[in-house]
Amino acid sequence: MKEKVTSQMSIEGNMYLEDLSNELLLDMLEYLDVYQLFITFYGLNRRFTDLIKHCHLHICFKYSKNDAKIWYLISSTINLSKVRKISYYYNHFIDRRFLISKCSNLRSLTLHNMNGFFIQVILNDVPLINRIRTIRIEYPKFLSCSNDSPSRDFSLKEYHCRFTSLVHWMYL
Repeated sequence: MKEKVTSQMSIEGNMYLEDLSNELLLDMLEYLDVYQLFITFYGLNRRFTDLIKHCHLHICFKYSKNDAKIWYLISSTINLSKVRKISYYYNHFIDRRFLISKCSNLRSLTLHNMNGFFIQVILNDVPLINRIRTIRIEYPKFLSCSNDSPSRDFSLKEYHCRFTSLVHWMYL
């Protein structure tokens, strides 16, 4: 009898992700980028698939996230108005399916270790009316400017009028 009670308690003492409320799961899922979400949770069950479709998304373009089948699944599944953050690392390809101009509720843009040409291509795609509040440019590599040149932000000055909602502009 004692053994039966102990085994029931250990079963009842476990908590599974499926036991959490949708609101708590949405908060947790929003810490992952869309590629991680899809390889980890998409298709797990109907509930997780629906949660992914409804959470705020972070699209992160990195060389390590290069499975074309996953990107196709993502592009054919997500609603781009749910994208809140886009991060580009290095001079990664710019996927036409995920243009910034199509992400009407984008709030944050990170450009990491990119050259001036790619930064300009991305910033040119930002619509005049946008909701971007944070732009972070980390370790830029400008093709024609040295790091100690006063003109190192040549590609940024001409875009300031596009960002009327901007609160944080970080240039590291």
